[in-house]
Amino acid sequence: MTAQGFLEGCAQVWNLVVVYYSVQILRCALFSFPVLGFVLILRKTVFNNTVFLKGMLWSLFIPLVFIGKMKFFYETRIGVRWFIWIDNLCFRHSWLCWLYFFGIIAFSVSLYMKRKRLKKFISGMEKIEICRTKVFISDVSITPFSFGAFCSHIVLPKIILSEYSRKELEMIILHERNHIKLGHLLIYLFWDMLRAFLWVNPLLTVCTRYLRQDMEEICDRVTIKSCNGSVYEYGCLLLKSIRFLRDDSREINMMAAFNGEQAYEDIKRRITMVAEYKPYKRAAVRSLVLCVLVCVVASAGFIKSVSYDRCNMMDTVIVISVDDLKTIADDHELNGAIRYDENYIYVDSRALKAAFDANDYRNRELAICFGGFYKLPGIGGGGDYMIVKGSELCRDAKIAYEHIEDDLVMKLMKLI
Repeated sequence: MTAQGFLEGCAQVWNLVVVYYSVQILRCALFSFPVLGFVLILRKTVFNNTVFLKGMLWSLFIPLVFIGKMKFFYETRIGVRWFIWIDNLCFRHSWLCWLYFFGIIAFSVSLYMKRKRLKKFISGMEKIEICRTKVFISDVSITPFSFGAFCSHIVLPKIILSEYSRKELEMIILHERNHIKLGHLLIYLFWDMLRAFLWVNPLLTVCTRYLRQDMEEICDRVTIKSCNGSVYEYGCLLLKSIRFLRDDSREINMMAAFNGEQAYEDIKRRITMVAEYKPYKRAAVRSLVLCVLVCVVASAGFIKSVSYDRCNMMDTVIVISVDDLKTIADDHELNGAIRYDENYIYVDSRALKAAFDANDYRNRELAICFGGFYKLPGIGGGGDYMIVKGSELCRDAKIAYEHIEDDLVMKLMKLI
């Protein structure tokens, strides 16, 4: 392969990647609207007062990210009628797919820069040990928060060292440690990634506050339980934090946890939920979490079982006129009249007459194309071909051919 051919092949691979994943992501984005609506309705009705179940509703977005390759979109009447327009749009206007990908990149860069600025802000802070925990101390009166999905840090404002008792400090640090322990920082990271990939659904960004509210309520319950159910002291600490601390910067407080979510109604609801705290059994909650995880994994597994593989081999044969590149007969019309194995092409001349009369093409060159692969119907390539005279198809034949080995470009296309 020449350098120019390789570069052209790489350009084809990139275009295929963009179109292939745009088709899938746009389907996920489309379905994210009803899923989000379903979550919001349930958290306000059936699960309004069930803190743990309400928080687990957000796990419905995990199976959502796997639906892009489901056979439902191609092999059912409803799927084709209602969703094939996405494929047509992406195939006909690949520039829209590139535009969508640039949107993902821009959104991701914006989120990354916010986190980078926050990390830089934290790195300039003093680091001390409080209650056997190393924390960063901020001179700004921001609300305490934890940051870092994989290397977590706790940030406290300097004012609480003088205004809060040791027991209050222990409760605040315990609250932040519970956020880390419960995996809330990983959940926030996943949500940010979801918002970036499905940026055409702005409601995901709008409803981020509801996700954080639910995680806060869960963390409040777990912290109160860890403090032996001291609801009154915890409620007083929450009110005291709201009175002393403030949001000096939205970017700095993007991970803030102890701030009551700023709005009066959110503060009121959070305090009400704390006041209505009822003891729970940790074993029951662990069982519930395990059950939800099993359901999520099972859902993802089921979706994968009814989806196309990364690379799907084709067992089809078509006959094309070399002169005008017109398809003479497709696999359905041939109906087994032309078969192949690893070394030979087999022609059944009698069966072939049901598809077309080879005598009409006796002196013309015909291309028998077969094999290949597809990522999704309409997206694929590869395969073998053999150029023959029409006269060779007028009788039963066994035609030897040389298998075309996949080049580097084709291997890359199969891997993505």
